[in-house]
Amino acid sequence: MRYNPIKTLLAVLLLSSCGGTEKSEKTDNIIAERKPLELIDKGIKSFPLDFETDFQGIKDPSIFQENGKEYLTFYNQPNHSIYLYGYDSAKLYQKITLSEQGPNGVPRHISKYFIHRMDSIFIDLITVNMYLVNGNAEIIDKLTLRENKSVTFDGATTFKNNTLNVSVINNYLLNKTNKPFLRAYINWEVDSITSEFIQPESFINHYEEIQTLRNTKGKTIRPLEKHFMADDQYIYTTTPISDSIYVFQDNDIVKSIYAGIPSITIADYKSYMPLMERIVNSNSGSGSITNVIELNQPPYFTNLFLSPNHKYLYRLLSHGTKPKLNPYNNKEYPVITAASLLVLDLSTEEITSIELPVNELKIGVPISAGIFASNTGLHIQVKGQENENEIQFRVFGVK
Repeated sequence: MRYNPIKTLLAVLLLSSCGGTEKSEKTDNIIAERKPLELIDKGIKSFPLDFETDFQGIKDPSIFQENGKEYLTFYNQPNHSIYLYGYDSAKLYQKITLSEQGPNGVPRHISKYFIHRMDSIFIDLITVNMYLVNGNAEIIDKLTLRENKSVTFDGATTFKNNTLNVSVINNYLLNKTNKPFLRAYINWEVDSITSEFIQPESFINHYEEIQTLRNTKGKTIRPLEKHFMADDQYIYTTTPISDSIYVFQDNDIVKSIYAGIPSITIADYKSYMPLMERIVNSNSGSGSITNVIELNQPPYFTNLFLSPNHKYLYRLLSHGTKPKLNPYNNKEYPVITAASLLVLDLSTEEITSIELPVNELKIGVPISAGIFASNTGLHIQVKGQENENEIQFRVFGVK
């Protein structure tokens, strides 16, 4: 057969075109299958309460996950008990009532607690002491931190190889020459901090200016709040006045991800930090501390949450506040005029948001208390609940 280069070239081009069309169709199908991120209202989720629990006084609800199952947990201070509910069934799974006296006595002044496993619960007190208890409320071990530092548990706390990853509280480290760290590893066996990591200036813009403002003579100003969450690989952090999420691997910053709403301008440090001021009143050796209450506050983020499956980060944004009169004491207090919930897909870095019905939800400033994230979505305690035998949450999640 005679070789015809024109026919051969046409055949190659035709085959190439067919292959390209097939690849293009596959790409188009993948894009079509990946739906845009969308937040929706998923309705009410309720959990029954016993007669000892007041739905208005529940402390720090959160999700603990074990063997693929989610459990809602919270601490009830009046009866000194930790509650665990099966999330899907919404039924009480376990109630761990702590003793105050005797060999298993744990003081009632609990700051935070962290559930590593059902039989391994770490309890942080306001003092330098920590307790490790099992599911029967028996003390397994106790830690008295050697270093004179205040630490606590948060959304980024983990326990691996006898080491706790905790948040360091630096309320009074105002000296510019002293560069504090925000996180620490505590070796549980030796009661000591083995290393510290993540310095505030590595991700907080205008950090030196903020510290200078806090050092204003005659004023007591609390530090800028830091929000932390973590998965198996990274630590995610931000502040109320940042529209970015900063991703760390130990002490190294990996990247930053935009997580704001373009149409809303977040407060800068000059307008936000005065909200952190406290008034110290002293009288003959005794005194009191009260927070300065600004009735008209600018927009800023109040909370950060991570879904237990580590797919989504949620942020609550207050659009601002206005004064409202309390009819019982005839004093004004700030109420949120509007609020948005923002979600960040950590795999695609896509973001979206939804405006929340603030008149129906318990959302406060500078932070909201009755909120937690499950794999279903973010749960916000409802306002005006009438049934005292349960606690009700409104759920907002990805469609």
